[in-house]
Amino acid sequence: MASHGSVVFAMVTLLCIFINFKSSYAEWCVANPHAKVSDLQESIDSTCGHRYVDCSAIQPNGPCYEPNTIVDHASYVFNLEWQKHKKEGVICDFGLAFRVEVDPNGQWCISNSNASDDVLQKGIDWACGAGGADCSAIQPNQPCFVPNTVADHASYAFNSYWQKNKKQGATCDFSGAAQQVSNDPTTP
Repeated sequence: MASHGSVVFAMVTLLCIFINFKSSYAEWCVANPHAKVSDLQESIDSTCGHRYVDCSAIQPNGPCYEPNTIVDHASYVFNLEWQKHKKEGVICDFGLAFRVEVDPNGQWCISNSNASDDVLQKGIDWACGAGGADCSAIQPNQPCFVPNTVADHASYAFNSYWQKNKKQGATCDFSGAAQQVSNDPTTP
């Protein structure tokens, strides 16, 4: 089991990867924090040395140099290589890595507690209609219907819309009915 610190460093690296690529990746390939440092360094040297990927971002003064750890740099290199070649059958392994499905951006768009139910409902109607959000999960008998409140359904609809469209410039506002948070609203 990875330690909390290892997971945090991996997530920071993933954030750098995410920002660097402005990607819509659903999965990332990260270094195993329990792998031997010498093995990770050898893999970085081999991959960067053979010019399989551009590793300039993890060089001193590069945008992804920090955090300056072998695990974080290896995660950057592994993900670059894997994203570049996964359609050709390359797997996220390298003998030292694994895949994750966590959005490294760590941002969510949820309902604003100061917004009235009427304003929230208008936001839901737009997000689930013209906005193109996938709101099927908040319909009756679906997994996110409960809790059945306008605020909870608005949070789901707003986040669904925003996650899908933020890379194209969408904002998390909904006429003041929404707010952007960095804490996962699905965890207690």
